[in-house]
Amino acid sequence: MEIQKFMDSTMEWDEFKNLSVRIAVETGTKKNLVGTGVLYRRGFEEPALILTAAHVLDDAKENLEQEKQYYFDCADSEGKDRRIVCSLKMGEKILIHPGYDKNSKDKENDVAAFVVPWEEWMKDLPAVLIGLGREEEQRGWGFPERMDKEYRNDERRTGIKRLNGIRDDYDNGFRYTLEHSLPNLTKPRESMMGGFSGTGLFEKSSIGIRLVGLVSRAAGSETAGGELMAVGAMAI
Repeated sequence: MEIQKFMDSTMEWDEFKNLSVRIAVETGTKKNLVGTGVLYRRGFEEPALILTAAHVLDDAKENLEQEKQYYFDCADSEGKDRRIVCSLKMGEKILIHPGYDKNSKDKENDVAAFVVPWEEWMKDLPAVLIGLGREEEQRGWGFPERMDKEYRNDERRTGIKRLNGIRDDYDNGFRYTLEHSLPNLTKPRESMMGGFSGTGLFEKSSIGIRLVGLVSRAAGSETAGGELMAVGAMAI
């Protein structure tokens, strides 16, 4: 019975892991990783959203007024790799929280969304509930730059890594402390955490699994290790 409960729980989490999106933008002949997102299905046959951190667009270092080719790698309900390819530009299919200021040190309201077309395989994806964090522990799945060398055309999600941690509430979000240490403390923390921006943080409660935040930036000093700031559900 305990083994069955564990398997059921793992399968339930896997449904949400499949919603984690590797976001890349075409630059010349390359498809450069710029961050992570969450595929958010709104309604049947309606355009879907890919939620992410607004500063991911800053990191893309592109003129957002011009149309750019974006590549969104995620998975369907059976775990099969899926790629969404879109030509997008600001104000039409790229939406940024009106309260976001890219020059702000605190990066408040660090939320953006890409509007992507409906595809038939999306109908079987779980509906994502967005709510305030109430449990102590959360988990998410992102695409760190340090693992992107594992990326292959036929295995697009090879570099995905799980985040486990606990939160401390703040007014406009929360501090998220990882349960594990960063893998290489000889490198700057920002370089170790690059690519995790926009990672969705989920928690499980009696009413199911819900999205409670998006990873925004590193928190505290370099010696703080795996501490991140996340944008909370109110901003999403």
